[in-house]
Amino acid sequence: MGSGDHLANDSATDSTGKSSPSASSKTSSTGICTIIRWIFLLMAIALISAALVFMIISYVKVLDDKENSCYDQTGNFPSPLEDNQQNKFYATKTLYSTAYNHLTKSTSQLLTNIYHLSANNDNPSAPTAQLDNYNRRDNSQPKIPQQPQANGKSSIHIPKMFSKKNSLESMNEHLLEERCKPIQFHFYGRHAARLPKDTEIESINGNIKKIQDMIDQVIKKLLDEEKLAKSIGQDSESSLISSPQEDNDLPRSENKTVAGKNCSDPRLALLQRLKQWQPFAIPQQGNLITESGAHEARQMAERFRKVFPQFFDDTLTNISVSVTQELRTAQTALEFAKAFASFRELNSVCTLDKFPETNTYDPTESAKVMNDDCFKRFTSKFKDGRLEFHKRCDGLSQQRFQQRYGFDLKEGYRTQFIADAVSKRLALEKLSAQTKLESGVPSQIPVTTSLTPEQTHSIYEACRYESVARGRSDWCKLFHDDEINFYEYLIDIDDFYNEAYGSNPLRQSSCEVLTPLATKLTLADLSIFNPQKGIRQESNFFFTHSAAIQRIIAAIHDLKDDPAYHNATVLGNLKNRKVPQDRNWRTSLMTPFSANLAFVLYQCPNATVGSEVSMARENEENDQDVNVGLSSPLKIVTLLNEHPIIVDQCNDYACDLPRLLRRGIFPLACDMSSICAQHLSYT
Repeated sequence: MGSGDHLANDSATDSTGKSSPSASSKTSSTGICTIIRWIFLLMAIALISAALVFMIISYVKVLDDKENSCYDQTGNFPSPLEDNQQNKFYATKTLYSTAYNHLTKSTSQLLTNIYHLSANNDNPSAPTAQLDNYNRRDNSQPKIPQQPQANGKSSIHIPKMFSKKNSLESMNEHLLEERCKPIQFHFYGRHAARLPKDTEIESINGNIKKIQDMIDQVIKKLLDEEKLAKSIGQDSESSLISSPQEDNDLPRSENKTVAGKNCSDPRLALLQRLKQWQPFAIPQQGNLITESGAHEARQMAERFRKVFPQFFDDTLTNISVSVTQELRTAQTALEFAKAFASFRELNSVCTLDKFPETNTYDPTESAKVMNDDCFKRFTSKFKDGRLEFHKRCDGLSQQRFQQRYGFDLKEGYRTQFIADAVSKRLALEKLSAQTKLESGVPSQIPVTTSLTPEQTHSIYEACRYESVARGRSDWCKLFHDDEINFYEYLIDIDDFYNEAYGSNPLRQSSCEVLTPLATKLTLADLSIFNPQKGIRQESNFFFTHSAAIQRIIAAIHDLKDDPAYHNATVLGNLKNRKVPQDRNWRTSLMTPFSANLAFVLYQCPNATVGSEVSMARENEENDQDVNVGLSSPLKIVTLLNEHPIIVDQCNDYACDLPRLLRRGIFPLACDMSSICAQHLSYT
């Protein structure tokens, strides 16, 4: 055999032997590659299957969203900053920050962001990223929104009594430059923003529940119409909202596509939220101040303390605090007292950490406030019955307007046009008739298709109270601005006649609090001629109610000739549904929640005392204008909602104290029995 045959036999496999090493290695490599290929193939199949399942689920969800996009939406409220409802005017239920910001704009100052203020007492106007403790709630609770800062003039007419050039800070700085020293501070404040009283909560919740039942029927009707339109092949969107009159009357924010979804009827989105709305308060929480109100009271006190630090420290000044018997005034006083550097009399009742915090989100926590022993002791110690002088004379503030004009402002026909408009926005016309099969025979069931003025007013109350307490309310979307303004004007008319200028006794009844003030100021005026005795340095903080503040304003500044409240003007405006925007009596700006009047007494250099004072007083007797800088060393600066105002009988914001005392702006005597017995006709 040759050498070639021998080599071939060596490399081959015999019939019974094993393969060679090289052949075995090739076979092993091929098997591994096959396994790897199968693994990648299976992974690809799994990924493709998962993607197909996801696409199918997503497609089904899209179909479901298209079916229910208007009905369900995302389940969330739109951004509250878009609504900005807490910045609207709701007469005496307006947030203090809203009034304050408009007044601040009028003096061209940088707006203070009320809700986002620094916890640093040295800089209470510096904005921070979040609210303080009152707004740290569960994420499911709606938050009180930030108020955006803005510059420039206010678009709202500012009543003429307010200074357009001077702020509290600039006024104080000017007087300090003249070497004047603030020596007394007398503060009269309305309680902070609150919830409605218990009976109002019951009425609001009861009427809203009935309205929600109607809304539920409207939703079903609209959805049935949509399904019917689809079944016959019509364009449901065009068939349901083709009416320009119906479409244009909707709130703008609702008349849009939501997140790229086509809504069959733009009303459904809002209607569903209104149907699911839950009450923001229960009767047991009636009249408690809200978190927003507590915060505003604290920040107002901080701003005052920044200007007048000595009046917030009882080691430097004699401090007194007074409240009414109502818990909300005690709550407000307590929040205000948190700005005091020292107030030892409070510690004799309870230390601040012993009082329960304001929490209207949790009824259980609210009950703790109402039953708290510290608040009861606080009210008992600091209560002053004179602060409720507006309740003293039976019938004094009742129906002055009705006596004058012969009709009641609260009669429903005045606001029937608003009820009709809101009914239309709720699509109640869909309920004009419903078909019911009884024994196979169709019959028509009459259904209410329009809200009553009372029901519409409950929606308005829910709107303004919920906006104040929670920052926004979907119920507000049912109103146009001119309707909100009409409600505000009705309230302004009511308060103008029935609480302020409707009769002389209304204004005169404020002597219950102004006479004690006059006594203190008279003693200060007399002390100026007795340098050894000196003037008592003091600060007095009184917490009361809107009617009391309104009567004090009426006593020191006469607005009864405001053209917006003349006979023919009022009657014409009510008939034509016209709201005068340039009126000077506007409760939204003057007596919102936390409204305040402050009288600051300054002592200026004694160089003006002597013959110049005598000359000034002689000129005053002849009703001649006097340069108040040359009349007396004692000046009074009057502040309304932290802004200087002109007081009657005075020609300057820093007014001569003797002049005011002699002219009776601060009455030296008060006989409530005689005041209550006066004829109550309008004068």
